[in-house]
Amino acid sequence: MFDKETYAIRRQKLMKSVGNGIILLPGNFETPYNYASNTYPFRQDSTFLYYIGIDAPELCAVLDCDTGNEYLFGNNPTPDDIIWTGETPTIEQYAQMTGIKNSGNLLQITDLLRHNAIIHYLKPYQSKVENFVKSIISSNQKENSPALISAIASMRKIKEPQEIAEIERAASITGIMEQFVIDTVTDPACCESEKKIRASLYRIFLKEGYFYSFPPIVTTHGEIFHQPYASKEPLQKGRILLADIGAETDRHYAGDMTRSVPVGGKFSAQQKEIYNIVLDAQKAVFNTARPGETWLNVHLTAARVITEGLKNVGLLKGSTDDIISQGAYALFFPHGIGHLIGLDVHDMENLGEDNFGYNQNTKRSTQFGRCNLRYALGLEENMTLTNEPGIYFIPYLMQKWQAEKRFTDFINYDKALTYSDFGGIRIEDDILITHNGCRILGTEVKKDF
Repeated sequence: MFDKETYAIRRQKLMKSVGNGIILLPGNFETPYNYASNTYPFRQDSTFLYYIGIDAPELCAVLDCDTGNEYLFGNNPTPDDIIWTGETPTIEQYAQMTGIKNSGNLLQITDLLRHNAIIHYLKPYQSKVENFVKSIISSNQKENSPALISAIASMRKIKEPQEIAEIERAASITGIMEQFVIDTVTDPACCESEKKIRASLYRIFLKEGYFYSFPPIVTTHGEIFHQPYASKEPLQKGRILLADIGAETDRHYAGDMTRSVPVGGKFSAQQKEIYNIVLDAQKAVFNTARPGETWLNVHLTAARVITEGLKNVGLLKGSTDDIISQGAYALFFPHGIGHLIGLDVHDMENLGEDNFGYNQNTKRSTQFGRCNLRYALGLEENMTLTNEPGIYFIPYLMQKWQAEKRFTDFINYDKALTYSDFGGIRIEDDILITHNGCRILGTEVKKDF
């Protein structure tokens, strides 16, 4: 936790922003792995962490916007709990830790909510939380969550100095792990497998006392964005290993970094020219991202660099403006340039990206590729995002588009299909928007191969 005044100030600001009614902030419950008392590692809800800070299950905060009163509800540990898992704070002690004066048993929430017509809460993503919320809210009470979503998004997208320091810590540990991958894979004598490298990353997480913000992606099939599998076969020289890694601090702030590394230490000429296009796109983002700029324009700037680069190597042809406006470039760059990062690796994604990444004036595109941009609106000082351009050669997609005769005026399919065993390249860093530009969070990690 940060100091309790941090959470008290946040809650007061939230209540003032929402204006009226009751705000319901449930924490997460433990989730069984294969039977009730054998659970997955507990991860607290990020909204609850932001406003309450307590990293423990089965808690719920209630904020009364009309009176300013705050309540924390939960269940005190039973003798059996203490025998099996040790002593933990009582609900009264938890309330004191976060600066809340009123506390009680979870069953008492219903009495507090019964006479309030407006209940603000977020759509639950955990089934136990969903059932809990349904059990305490009556059918005639009005859900008014849009006001809560707007207020939370407005607060969380701008990071406080202590939050930036946490993300910097996460990015720094992530960088240590990326450097380990680079040192291992570029060794000319490298004979490790994807599986062994991923296992070594888990050891680093544990040694540093961190957890991962998402399961590490370690693969020579970089064209599969979230490749869930790791091969046990030794890495082959001539391949590119993509390592997408994120550490999470004990306060649950996330890092997210990707490097694409030549096995054995040296790219082929073909790999190098594609890699340099991605690197140039990332540099263009660093030069463009600043307060007052939109993230959509930053994305399109990177798309332009990628388009021009792929035209130079003969994979695209024709008007750059037309290639970008019609979305032909997305065959090779089908995701957004980056996402917000903070208490979640995809920060606030549970709020719904359209609720904080877009608005009435900027609607999400339906165009393939561009529709995957998670945030499109303006940049402000102290926002934190990922900068992650990429180029991918996805055999299924190339064959499908060719069969459909899509963008034949722009795409050289004969040449593109010769890259079918290439894989993919992504280069990713975490950035902070400063008063006049942006900077990398954490330490710089090698990108020149």
